[in-house]
Amino acid sequence: MKRGFFLNCIIFLLFSCGDGNKFYSTDMCLITNNQNRTKTVALHSVSDISSYVNGLLCIDNYLVVIQQNKDSVFKIIDTRNDSVVSCFGKVGHSGDEFLNIPQRVYFVRGKDGHPLLCVQEKMHTKIIDLIRSIKYNKCFINAIIKENKDFLFYYTFHLPDGNCLNYKKISYEDARDNVYIKPIFYIDGESKMEWDVFPNIITSDFPNLFDCAYSMNVQITPTGKYVVGIQNFIDIVTIINIDRNKSIGIINPSSYTLEDMESDFNKKNISEKLKWYNTSSCVTDHCFMVLKDGRFYRDVVNEDSESGNSVIYTYDWNGKLLSSYTMNKRVTNIAYCDITNKLYVIGSSNKLYSCILK
Repeated sequence: MKRGFFLNCIIFLLFSCGDGNKFYSTDMCLITNNQNRTKTVALHSVSDISSYVNGLLCIDNYLVVIQQNKDSVFKIIDTRNDSVVSCFGKVGHSGDEFLNIPQRVYFVRGKDGHPLLCVQEKMHTKIIDLIRSIKYNKCFINAIIKENKDFLFYYTFHLPDGNCLNYKKISYEDARDNVYIKPIFYIDGESKMEWDVFPNIITSDFPNLFDCAYSMNVQITPTGKYVVGIQNFIDIVTIINIDRNKSIGIINPSSYTLEDMESDFNKKNISEKLKWYNTSSCVTDHCFMVLKDGRFYRDVVNEDSESGNSVIYTYDWNGKLLSSYTMNKRVTNIAYCDITNKLYVIGSSNKLYSCILK
């Protein structure tokens, strides 16, 4: 039985992500049926967050809570004892302030190994000295990098080696034309690379379908070696290994595909067919985690409760499924501290919870 299953997997690999696939193609494909046995973990309350949470990030012994608070954008928690050690960042027009609550935030390592908090805004990216900002409860900006790409369509990540990784989302020249340009990952700078994982895009007379088909959360490791893209409405995960110039796709075979969306989804039935597969993700230099859902999207948007369960899958950067966990609450944002082995999550009531993963 095991041998037969293994052969079936190989056949799937050969025909799912190679040159013959019209809409999705990576250098290597792996499958996961999301039916592995999971470990059950109980979440424990850490604190109530008074403002709505935009995201969570972990680096070293720090958890960064990105909150919709104009006077305190970043709340910093020490993961060793879960105490709040600093708050900083304001919305305003000064050089050390932000025009709006940050939506795109990531970590990189400086040349000395210190963590730098990067915030992409519409016209520039601000590089923040995390340690000094924590010490003085004030945002210390190391650099402001002017951006020349359209914020609407581009996720831009400034890598520790000075290069720039971009994820260009599904885009258009004029929205009225209903003509769309495919998404792509690429690096510009001294090193130029490109990962064309979407060789073609679907066709449809329903513009909203494009946004659903290619909706993706993109994260990068602080070392700048790996990128992961988690698609929300299709159960596909894309790994980019920058050092090896290699792409890996992880596909759930029970999910509908881009081909299915093109042929079967339309304005009349999308509310009945569309599923919310992946909610969010987090990364470390050794692994990444995906917060799964799998419900119909209509049920997700109509619910505001922690009742139910959430499942998290942990993968290494070769795409191997390492472990899976079922939590006793339904949650949204996640972050993981690989020093203390603590997982942090946000519940629907904006409470911060944690648990130790073993």
